[in-house]
Amino acid sequence: MNSVISFPVNALKANEHFLAQDIYNTSGVMIARKDSMITKKIIVKLNLHNVETVMVKKFSTSDIPTVDPVDFEIEFDPKNQYENIREFEENYNEVADQIKNNFKEIEEGKEIQPGEIKKIGEDIINHLSHSSNIFSYLSFMKSQDSITFNHCLNVSIISQIFGKFLDMDDEEIELLATCALLHDIGKTKIEPELIYKPGPLSNDEVNTLQNHVLHSYKMIENHDLPQSVKLGVLMHHERVDGSGYIMHYKGDQIHKFAKIISIIDIYEAMTQERPYRKKIVPLDALQYIKSISVSKLDYSLANKFITMTANSYKDTKVKLNTGHIGEIVFINPKAVNKPLVKVDGTIIDLTQEVDVKITEAY
Repeated sequence: MNSVISFPVNALKANEHFLAQDIYNTSGVMIARKDSMITKKIIVKLNLHNVETVMVKKFSTSDIPTVDPVDFEIEFDPKNQYENIREFEENYNEVADQIKNNFKEIEEGKEIQPGEIKKIGEDIINHLSHSSNIFSYLSFMKSQDSITFNHCLNVSIISQIFGKFLDMDDEEIELLATCALLHDIGKTKIEPELIYKPGPLSNDEVNTLQNHVLHSYKMIENHDLPQSVKLGVLMHHERVDGSGYIMHYKGDQIHKFAKIISIIDIYEAMTQERPYRKKIVPLDALQYIKSISVSKLDYSLANKFITMTANSYKDTKVKLNTGHIGEIVFINPKAVNKPLVKVDGTIIDLTQEVDVKITEAY
């Protein structure tokens, strides 16, 4: 009989232990089942939910049932994956509709409740905690008719996850999530035809779009919100070298919330379909963020975000431009969009295969 021991999560290694207990997050939602093999994905999930120790039992060959070898040939089933996505999409769209109503109420003068906003994001996170990578699921959400609302919701959800990763306290995460949800509310003041315009924009149209920052700030200026939320909204398009807008602030002049949201804003926008371009593979978006992290973004925050998000794609199924389906087995920290991918038992190093690229992540 296997002995059960308490084991620190930060010392776990993939494929060496089974869980000896069901694991729940602080909201009471199961995030991993008893008797599950502890994989890299489960370790990431435990860390995201701040689980420090778990009860485990050692893996042994006696735990492997005697079955026909064909049962070990596990194939990726896109149909089943898409069914899971559709189920999640129903829940997600309900929340997105709630965001629309909240924005309308804010325009009408109703006070903003940060606690309610944080709960909206937690509902989505908890729904996903037992199913899959939240980043890959969010990238499948298509919303050409409500880009602004869904973008704000996604940025708020990811902000909560990143806030936990940064060890922020609950109150600060609540305010960060509120700031993220409200950062683009001013786009409701801009004609939809301009927001959804598929072609190039004139200088006047660019200025009009950039003014959404001021619209957002003015819409929340007189609400009973901490200054950190208001400054985060006002500054989320600023860049540390002063090349952003509207105030052209630099470095430490930019509030921490704005620095965080600016990173997530770029990532989320690049990984979603837009009328004027196709969505970009998440690891390519992370590589772009890495390329501008020294000059445009807060370097430390950007690299922590890249580490957190890239690691969530380990063990993820991907499609290559060759048509093959593979699985990411290692993320290269120097070139996050060029990981090691296992295809039909063969490891492919994408840093060495310059013509091979990931076209989709599942």
